Amino acid sequence: MKERLLNVIEKTRSWKLIIHNNPDPDAIASSYAFSYLLSKLGKRAAIYYSGIIGRAENKEMVKRLGIPLKNIDSLKLKEGMNIAMFDCQPGGGNQPLGKNIIPKIVVDHHFFRNDTKKALFYDVRENIGSSSTIVAQYIKDFGTELNNKIATALYYGIKTDTMNFTRDFTKTDLDILNFIIEKVSLKIVGKIENPPLSKEYFKKLCLGLSGAEIVGGALTADLGKVSYPDICAEIADLAVRMRDVKWVIVFSFFNGFLYFSIRTKSRQKVAGKIAVSIVKKIGSGGGHENSAGGMVKVANFEDYNMLKSKLAEKFFKKLNVNNTSGTKLISDA
Repeated sequence: MKERLLNVIEKTRSWKLIIHNNPDPDAIASSYAFSYLLSKLGKRAAIYYSGIIGRAENKEMVKRLGIPLKNIDSLKLKEGMNIAMFDCQPGGGNQPLGKNIIPKIVVDHHFFRNDTKKALFYDVRENIGSSSTIVAQYIKDFGTELNNKIATALYYGIKTDTMNFTRDFTKTDLDILNFIIEKVSLKIVGKIENPPLSKEYFKKLCLGLSGAEIVGGALTADLGKVSYPDICAEIADLAVRMRDVKWVIVFSFFNGFLYFSIRTKSRQKVAGKIAVSIVKKIGSGGGHENSAGGMVKVANFEDYNMLKSKLAEKFFKKLNVNNTSGTKLISDA
C-alpha cells in the first residue's frame, strides 16, 4: 500500500484535497492529516470543501486546531489535476467534483463506487470505522512522527465517526488509536465537544420535538427551513437516545435541498441501505449500519413538504411499520 501510494505522489509537487459537502470531523481530519503527510514528503497541499461548516463542534475543531480549509468556489477544477478525495468518492452525490474530474487518489470507508476504479490509487475499506484511521495508518507506515494537532484531529475524526468508539469500531481502529493517543490533547478535544451553541440549535430542537411523531418505535421529525444542514444530524443523534425509540428520521430544508438523517439502535443495522433505497434515482444517500443520511434537490419549500412525506412513507415501508397510527411525542393538550 505504501509503495503504491508513493508511486502516485513522488513525481508531483502540489495537491488539491477534496472532502465531501458540508464536511464532518472525519472528512476534515483525514484530509488535514494527509496534507501533513504530503508536507513531510516535500509536497504542497490545500484542502477544499463545498457547502458550509455549520455544526458548532465542527467549527470549534477547525478553529482550535487551526485547520486551513478553502471553499471550492475559489478553485478552478481541471482534468488531470492532482486531486485526492477523502471520506467520499467520485460518482457520489455528496461531493463537489463533476463527472469529468477524476481524482488520482481516493480514500474512504463507505461502500465502494465503480467510478472510484478510475483513480490511480484508491483505498476504500467499508469495514473500517473512519477515513481518519486509514490516513493515520499511512502516517504510521511512512514512519512520520505525529504532532499534537494532527493526532488530536485524527482522534476526534475517529471518535465521532464511530460514535465514541461504539459503532463500526474495529481492531484496526483500535491499533491506530493506540498509535496516536500519546500525542492527543484531550483538553482541546473537551473544548471541541463543548462549544457554545447557537439560538438556531435550540429553536430547531424545540420545533423538531414539538412536531415529532412516534410510530412503532420509529420517530420522525421535521425541522423545516434551517440555516445549516448539519443540524439535521444533530437532532437525530439526540433523538435516537430516547427510550423505546429504535429508529429516527429527521428532515430539513436548506439551500434548495431536502436533507435527511437516519439513526438506529436496531440490531438490523441497515441504516445506510435504507438511506440509499428511499432516494434511489432522485437523490443521493448512504452511511453506516446505524447512522446514515442523504439529500434531494427540490424546486421549493412546497415540493420539500411533499417529498418529505413520500420519503417518510418509504422509510416506514422499509421498516414494515404501519404509519397510520402514530402518536405525537408532545401532546397538544
